[in-house]
Amino acid sequence: MALSISVPAGATNVQAYTGRGVLFGWSVRDTAATAAKVTLRDGTSTGGTPIALIGYASGESQTALVPGPTFITGLYVDRTTGSATCDLVLYLSED
Repeated sequence: MALSISVPAGATNVQAYTGRGVLFGWSVRDTAATAAKVTLRDGTSTGGTPIALIGYASGESQTALVPGPTFITGLYVDRTTGSATCDLVLYLSED
């Protein structure tokens, strides 16, 4: 089953999904004037294995499709530099 999971601006690091799945892409929109980075991790914390690295300029919007990396434990959004100022939607399927 295909899912879209919204992670609104202002949220700090967050567990977006728990369990196995496949990441197919994301849409991100910066809501402030700061460049930012987000790391999507397989796991439940900032110690999880990185499966996707997202970087964008201030005020930028982007949508990306990826070749379907699998995550085992869950999908954790690790917001780094300035990334609490972005709206993020993740596209995935349950495994």
